[in-house]
Amino acid sequence: MCASHFLPLVGMKGPARKISISMPADDVQWAERRAKAEGRSLSSVVTQAVEDARRQQARLRTLNWLGPETAPTDEEAADIRKLLHGKRPRHPPKRRHPLRRSRSQ
Repeated sequence: MCASHFLPLVGMKGPARKISISMPADDVQWAERRAKAEGRSLSSVVTQAVEDARRQQARLRTLNWLGPETAPTDEEAADIRKLLHGKRPRHPPKRRHPLRRSRSQ
């Protein structure tokens, strides 16, 4: 089974459907503030949240398919978190490619 089997076609939109949803009041207020601050509609904020959740699910499925040996080390995970929060790591991440030789060889 190939990895693409697990990846949803995020971004491919069909016709929009109007729905009614119930959310906790504080979540609605947060989403409304975010929409206003970004000059977007409440629908676009909710749609983005769904798309983000689908992407995260696809990432997790892909990591599960690849197996535990592909999990990042604690150091790599810290660097990834820094990148996700807009901070550059102090040094480039070390690659763990099995075929890569050290420079001294």
